[in-house]
Amino acid sequence: MMPVTSERELSSWKAIAAHLGVGVRTAQDWERTRGLPVRRLPGPRSPVRASIGELDAWKNTTTAPDAPLSPVPTRRLRWAVAGLGGIVVLTTGFLWFLPGAPVSYRVERNSLVVLDARGRECWRTQPADINTEAYAHRDLVWMGKLGGVSSVLFAVAPARADGESPLICYGKDGRERWRFTPGRAVRTRNEAFRGPFDVHQVLVGPLGRDGKTRVLVVSSHYLYYPCQVALLDENGRVLREYWHSGHFDHALVTDRGRHVLVAGVNNATKMATLVSLDPDTMTGASREDNPDYQLQGFGPSKEVTRFLFPRSDINVRLEPYAIIDDLWDRDGEFTVVVNHRIPPRSAAVYYHLNHDLTLREMVVASGFTQMHAELFANRVLDHALDERETEALRMIRLGY
Repeated sequence: MMPVTSERELSSWKAIAAHLGVGVRTAQDWERTRGLPVRRLPGPRSPVRASIGELDAWKNTTTAPDAPLSPVPTRRLRWAVAGLGGIVVLTTGFLWFLPGAPVSYRVERNSLVVLDARGRECWRTQPADINTEAYAHRDLVWMGKLGGVSSVLFAVAPARADGESPLICYGKDGRERWRFTPGRAVRTRNEAFRGPFDVHQVLVGPLGRDGKTRVLVVSSHYLYYPCQVALLDENGRVLREYWHSGHFDHALVTDRGRHVLVAGVNNATKMATLVSLDPDTMTGASREDNPDYQLQGFGPSKEVTRFLFPRSDINVRLEPYAIIDDLWDRDGEFTVVVNHRIPPRSAAVYYHLNHDLTLREMVVASGFTQMHAELFANRVLDHALDERETEALRMIRLGY
């Protein structure tokens, strides 16, 4: 029986592939190369989930119609067509063995392998020792045109925790066009952070009111915090950057590229945080009430808004902080999933926000209520979950 989390949601690659009528590896390839709508919690072994409605809509919009039949040539043209046909067959046969334009990829061992539409290898590169598992859970590879040139963006996920994590831009032929190394040495009054910084997400598209294509790179210090959100032009030059005393694991472009949402943790407060940035004005470092976490040497932060989500009694009792596990834009609203346990454990609260970021609805997941009851029964917590505590979870705090 296929695992189903609700009447309209599937919760495993096997179930998703079966619904689409393909193998598991094909479905996974479609996620990387054709935008198959699945989502997952962070972590190398986290489960995937997919809405049946979204899968069906994706399948209907990505399946090309059959090509129309060509008209039959007249008798006068048949011999000419036959002669040309022989040439076309020979030429096509020769071109069949030549790789086409890059359209997909795979990461194996220490190599990025770029493939054409028929699955043939175009080229490969070995930039560093790579953690291949990271590419199943992050947006670290992008293919398209930058500055009118067919390009592949590849963010290196290093095998070693202290390894470098550059973003490398390759041309169609596999030659390096440019690279961007995230982060730099920054400090608070008590701590210094010299890197390296790990790339968590890469977004490419029209970012800013002028509609120009730009590259957004979200990265965090490999051990702890802080986080850098950098905006690059098509040639890899830094246009502006925003720094945060925490780390972001999720990013989302909204309002036709005029705003970006980044989500994760604020280390100063230990609270899950959601920050809205304007690509045209974002700059500075987040302002923190706790001076021990204030990044030095930056101007005032320019954020559209910043939200801090309340910690629960479960979280305060058992974890160092709460995190945003997932963020998506669907059905006219943003959904923010705050997990009060560190994955793979789950005690989630769902916040459904309107596009103006006002709260539409908050839903406490069944896993949260069950865990609260178990902790109360085992005397880890001294009280049952009540309306007062549930209502307190709605009290989203507005940051600076």
